[in-house]
Amino acid sequence: MSDVFISYSRNDRPIAERLAGALEARGVSYWMDSHLTGGTSFTKVTEDELNKAGKVIVLWSKTSVESGWVCDEAQAGREQGKLIPLTIDGSQPPMGFRQIQTIDMADWTRHGHADLPKALLDALTLGSEAGEATSNSMFVSRRKVILAAAIALIFTAIAGIMLLSGSLIGGRAAEARIVVMPLTADGNDPDEGPLAAGITSELIIRLRRVPELQVATGRADEPPGDNALYGSVRKDGEQLRVAVRLEDKAGNVVWSDNFDRTLNDLLYVQEDIAKAVADTLSVSLDVGINSRAYGGTDNPEAFANYVQGRSYRYIPDRSRPTAYLERAVALDPDFAKGWEELSYIYGVSIYSAGTEERLADLMAKLDYASAKALELSPDLWNGLSARAWYDIARDDLRTAAGKYRRIVELDQGRDPDLRNSLVTYAIQVGRNKQAIEIQRSMALIDPIYRRTTPEFASDYQQGRYAEMLRKIDEAARIDPTIRGQNFDSIFWANVFTGNYAEARKTADEFNMGPMTKSLPDFHFDPVANPDYPPDQLKLWADRTYGVGGRRQLAMHAALASQFDHQDVAMNYLRLAFERPGYGAYWMIWQPALAKLRKTDAFEDWVTEIGLVDIWREDNDWGDYCAPVSETEIACN
Repeated sequence: MSDVFISYSRNDRPIAERLAGALEARGVSYWMDSHLTGGTSFTKVTEDELNKAGKVIVLWSKTSVESGWVCDEAQAGREQGKLIPLTIDGSQPPMGFRQIQTIDMADWTRHGHADLPKALLDALTLGSEAGEATSNSMFVSRRKVILAAAIALIFTAIAGIMLLSGSLIGGRAAEARIVVMPLTADGNDPDEGPLAAGITSELIIRLRRVPELQVATGRADEPPGDNALYGSVRKDGEQLRVAVRLEDKAGNVVWSDNFDRTLNDLLYVQEDIAKAVADTLSVSLDVGINSRAYGGTDNPEAFANYVQGRSYRYIPDRSRPTAYLERAVALDPDFAKGWEELSYIYGVSIYSAGTEERLADLMAKLDYASAKALELSPDLWNGLSARAWYDIARDDLRTAAGKYRRIVELDQGRDPDLRNSLVTYAIQVGRNKQAIEIQRSMALIDPIYRRTTPEFASDYQQGRYAEMLRKIDEAARIDPTIRGQNFDSIFWANVFTGNYAEARKTADEFNMGPMTKSLPDFHFDPVANPDYPPDQLKLWADRTYGVGGRRQLAMHAALASQFDHQDVAMNYLRLAFERPGYGAYWMIWQPALAKLRKTDAFEDWVTEIGLVDIWREDNDWGDYCAPVSETEIACN
């Protein structure tokens, strides 16, 4: 018999799991339908558990009020006199359920409070152990940030424990029992007590998503585990230190570490810390998606260089990520993921090759790195993705498309980086909506990917430029690389909203080229954007951009198109993709080229470069073009 039965809509499952963990941390047993096992009768087991439970908690939301299952379970709870209704988003219960006072959990849901509301504790006849909340809203808000940060850090340690226990070693499922002991306050800051008290509940929620792991809460009536995790929290001004250690049954310390971070806006960057530590632990143990068997490495120093290189992926100076990644594969020459990421960096460096010698050197390095990655992991997505980078650099999109089809087949929903590779490809071939959906799905695998750019891209493509700029500004205060990932969109969004000074600032910051010299008043400058015949235009581009310039010439095309010089725009676009570059096909789908896409010349061109063949072979035309006959297409 469970103390409570939790009824919820499937869309609200993450909130239900968080509530379940918070209840369990207070010694309240619960049942929810995630406890169902294969071969059981869903309806019978659910009804039995509801009838046996001491209380029925119903999570009302905009989706659950429309759910027949939730309404039926609420009805049963009400008839048995044990219904506790909660609203998790401010939604009112359906008619017939409003006679019982509904507990407002919307703030708890939005902000991730550790402590459960007193009204809920009272309804469960638990009372409140947390004391009275302060009336200082700034203090409360600040404590939320600190709590979330510490939770992420400690969860990282426990994720490492899962790996240490062998539950995923070699991809082999094994039973491991981890006891999570309550964290303790290690200093004198008044935030530390409430912080430590709330951490266990959040950890339980996250850990219960790992099917191979049994999680115990340290209660006296539970059997001991294979390992126990202990931790402490110390806060000193804006600094947070979380110390954790793992002990075996004999009390021997088998692993320990400290995690230090600055607290400003850590609520948003906490996943970076969690991911970094968990990944490093998995590397040390050669397990999980960073294991050698999955294209990774068992060399922590090589992995550290790889992580550092990836952190510089979007900065203009490509020499910094290149140095770290070359160091990573030097330390471990069999590091397939390292070679794959190095392939990407060599590829994007082609944009600014400048000279024939530099271009040849980069192409040779890209060829070698991608071939090495494929050799080391021929049946894994890493090798296929690396070699697809090489295909894209050679403008062989059809060959790259074949590799990406295979990558889709290899997607087991474990590795968000695999899906990130699919995002890059989808954008290249004009499937922006698909790319946005893939990015959103990545956050279901790892919450760190909430900070990628799906919402920015969606706003941009739908013309919500001011909203996009606002979101990017907020995100960039936490992660400055966001601007580098989206600078083209930032430039055009400022142009489209008439903020030419900001557009010029962006152009200068990211060295977008002389075509932007017409700013800040934004007019079409025929000196910066000359209307030459194709042969003469090529000579001009050689003088201006050397052997590169694909991205800059595509920008010339966009400027010409915006001022209704579509023939000029098409000349620039053709020239852009005749020159060496690294894809950049995504540029042809941005709003700035919408006018050009409607021309016959553009439709002929996408046929010439092989995009139409890919769309036909995939039977997926994406967002911008569609067939109107067996031989003709129309684009928008």
